Amino acid sequence: MSRDISFRFNKRHAEACAVILILALALVSGCAGANDARGPDWRSIEPEMKSAPLVDIASIEPHQNGWAAWTQSPVFGRDIPAGLEVPPDSRKWVRMHVDCRADSVDVEFLQARLIAPSGTVLHEVKKGEPDADRYPRGGLISYGISPPALICAAAAARCADKPLIWPLPSDEKSSFVPACKSLK
Repeated sequence: MSRDISFRFNKRHAEACAVILILALALVSGCAGANDARGPDWRSIEPEMKSAPLVDIASIEPHQNGWAAWTQSPVFGRDIPAGLEVPPDSRKWVRMHVDCRADSVDVEFLQARLIAPSGTVLHEVKKGEPDADRYPRGGLISYGISPPALICAAAAARCADKPLIWPLPSDEKSSFVPACKSLK
């Protein structure tokens, strides 16, 4: 009889350990997924075009009465301050503010970085600093295939808890206007 009790105890002990192991694995994989979700999610404004600007839709966050997000594109000569050595294939990252309106988007420059292929920040400038004048001040632009439009469409999709569809059909202007002030 003690052998039977011992066997049942060992079996229950093994089952309990298995349940704990499964829960621990689920927790670890859930945490790993949570970290991955917070990483960058770069989307091209024109996927067929290799050098098209990209928008990090994971970086979209409420900013003043609109949204802010990081974009990246190739570095052009006008982007390089005098005397700065910029390796080939470096990228220009721009953080912009967008106010998504019914027929247009109001865009404002916030910050720019020149990033080497190694990931090193070569140069950084923020709105109001002397080198910021080499970046467009912003203003109203119409919707189309552009980084500001993609930011608005991504924010609107997240507000509605729907997947991002890009590019949007040209008659879908309502899909550019987020219906919330914070993201899920």
